[in-house]
Amino acid sequence: MVAYDDESKRLLVAECKWRNLDSAEAKRLLERLRPAFSRTRLAKKYPKVEYRVFSKKDLGTIAGRES
Repeated sequence: MVAYDDESKRLLVAECKWRNLDSAEAKRLLERLRPAFSRTRLAKKYPKVEYRVFSKKDLGTIAGRES
């Protein structure tokens, strides 16, 4: 998932998983996401990036309601 925030002028780059993740697995996915994105054209265009990993437990928050 990639989304630009006009207010902060920052790009959100996220990986979404449809299952619950433990903290070690989320950390591992985040560590793989950063170098994978850095090899893209968007990485050169947007130097300010926030990386996130979303799991099943985050779906309610993303949709704007509690899960």
